[in-house]
Amino acid sequence: MSNDVCMFKTTKLSEYIADSYLKKYDRQITAIKLQKVLYFLFAYWGAYVVNNDKGEVEEKFSSYRKYLFDADIYAWTYGPVVKLIYNNFHDGKLIGNKIRKSEEIFNDDITLKENIDGLMYELFEISDFQLVGMAHLDKCWKSKYNPDEKQHNNIMNKDDIINEYAIKTLQ
Repeated sequence: MSNDVCMFKTTKLSEYIADSYLKKYDRQITAIKLQKVLYFLFAYWGAYVVNNDKGEVEEKFSSYRKYLFDADIYAWTYGPVVKLIYNNFHDGKLIGNKIRKSEEIFNDDITLKENIDGLMYELFEISDFQLVGMAHLDKCWKSKYNPDEKQHNNIMNKDDIINEYAIKTLQ
């Protein structure tokens, strides 16, 4: 999937999340925390954009793409996982991780940065396994996760994720 249908390359957004966590807590982000922050950012961002198209939110998001990043999301045991990042995350950091300034990733888009940062920092405050528990409540994860499978490689439908969160945010 190209950047013309998503806001960020997955690795760039993941690096930004990991770097932001390191700056805030002076320690590396865990793999679980990184995965769940990516997932919830994807879900809520898409919901903001979709609900904007329906005129349901105050902020104007109609010029933004609903897919926050380009990688697939899989239904694994501990919830949604972006396998691309999972495979490149070792010893608390992404392989080839470079500290990026927010201006580089957001291209001076203050609205985008404020929305991503606001939710990201809220998610940082939630424990890893509370985030897992929250993700396990999602219908879009439940419908793709099969505990009897040895390999969990079912891809979650991105539109299903966004639509589920679009409804949740209006309730």
